[in-house]
Amino acid sequence: MFFGYRLRPLYVACWATTQVLSLGACTAKEAHDLPFKVSFACEADRELADRLTLRVVRDGCDGDAVVYEATLTRGQQAPAATGLKPGTYGLEASAFKDGVPLASGCVEASLPQAGDIDGPAIELRSPRCNAANDEDAGPADDDAGMDGGALACSSDCNDPFPCTDDRCLNGECVHEPFTGARECDSIDCTQDDHCEMGTCLPGEPNNGACADDGDPCTAETCEPDVGCNRDNAQGTSCDDQIDCTDQDVCLGGLCRGTDTCASSGVCSAATGMCTTCTGPVDCDDRDPCTTDTCSEGACQYVNNTGSCDDGKSCTDNDLCSNRVCAGTSTCPSDATCGGSTCRCDEPNETLCSDTCVDLLATSNHCGQCGRVCTDGGTCENGACKPTGASTCTAYRFGGHDYLVCPDALSWQSARDRCRGHRYGLAIIDSQAENDFLHMRPPSAERWIGANDRGANGRNCRLAAEEGTWYWADPNNTGASGDNFRALCAFASTTASSCAATNGAYVNWSSGRPNNLECTCPRFGDCSEGEDCGLITTDGTWNDVVCDRSFGFICETP
Repeated sequence: MFFGYRLRPLYVACWATTQVLSLGACTAKEAHDLPFKVSFACEADRELADRLTLRVVRDGCDGDAVVYEATLTRGQQAPAATGLKPGTYGLEASAFKDGVPLASGCVEASLPQAGDIDGPAIELRSPRCNAANDEDAGPADDDAGMDGGALACSSDCNDPFPCTDDRCLNGECVHEPFTGARECDSIDCTQDDHCEMGTCLPGEPNNGACADDGDPCTAETCEPDVGCNRDNAQGTSCDDQIDCTDQDVCLGGLCRGTDTCASSGVCSAATGMCTTCTGPVDCDDRDPCTTDTCSEGACQYVNNTGSCDDGKSCTDNDLCSNRVCAGTSTCPSDATCGGSTCRCDEPNETLCSDTCVDLLATSNHCGQCGRVCTDGGTCENGACKPTGASTCTAYRFGGHDYLVCPDALSWQSARDRCRGHRYGLAIIDSQAENDFLHMRPPSAERWIGANDRGANGRNCRLAAEEGTWYWADPNNTGASGDNFRALCAFASTTASSCAATNGAYVNWSSGRPNNLECTCPRFGDCSEGEDCGLITTDGTWNDVVCDRSFGFICETP
């Protein structure tokens, strides 16, 4: 990276596409340029990083006068730095992933610096790196959140669920739902289980993963919703271990053969030999569904209707009928006993309190068993949709309900409409949430809760200076509630980007926010400017005048 101290552009920096980030390979050095390189102490941080911020501060790394600022994503080139005077500077770099700081570093350098030099190197380090590389460091914590000066969390944010991305945000643990290929285990006997919206879903059933009980008259199968299931195998060849039978097959869960003794007596199950019976014990065929007797030296087998056990946990009152043991299902009428558990007949339904329900459309089991939509609300796509929101479409994601509304309103009217439904304008905390919301059909620009309106609702500034951006409070009914939670801020009147506050997720379009329509034609008579945020059709955010009309997205607190 090249910084000139003359009043003309002397440096161009780029995010290198090579495996090692180098911010000094974009242009030839000049006599008084100050190149420097950025490297990562930990390979894991380098692989994760999706954004790099660069700052130059006067009077070294402890200085607070920012004279240059830039933000790079992979493949982007930074703007030129101009007007740097001779002196000592701190060259700072920070790496981020989805708005969360990963690693940072600072190196001091003086201008002018003569000759063809390599320049200083900034090594970006993090708690992850310190734990991995330093002998005296504590244990590494991949998920607790490495926010530098941000508020720390009181406990480890790592939860036991593989389908969440865990981090610390503003002193609170955030567990963001993950969708994609990630090792998780939904059902023991399925393979290629995967994550969807924070939930581990079963993959393809693998019958071979179910332990064989050694009984040829039971069949072990993998059911994606319940796991390994054991049921009776009918007509399968088997061996009843009785020498005087043949053509053995499974019937009603038991192995039964055909008596081969014929005129030489009867086949004794007890001895495996042809014999003349002397009592019922000689005739025992080990079948509970036959009554065995001995009459004049010959065994008699009569089908009965006595009690038996069909081996299924979801049946009772098991009785024999035509030499088959079968019980009465204890499952609901719209569910089937699969041997181990009841299974709803409809693939989109789940068993809640012994009732099969569609979690996407059942108001007293909305999104999850037992979740009730109150005040007359209906369940749509697993989310509770309030009365009066008929024009909106409800969705559920990551434990929150959303309303995607097409009504064209000003930002303030949209905010109040959401609050009237006991929602708030959407607060977006992760890339996964942002992707989910911007892909809701139909494609359109929609208001979200981001704003820099100020406590009085109007915050127009001149000289290209933007203010501090906040998320609006979903529970506050007044304009003062617009300053609910800090989102990002401009470090100075010359800063080129809105820097995330305490590791907050940001996704501004290039060059935004810029307050472009802020004007003051007369002293004390300023327009409001572009003080309200919306999500665009490509998922990035834009700042626009709050009085313009767009659709909007509401979110439950």
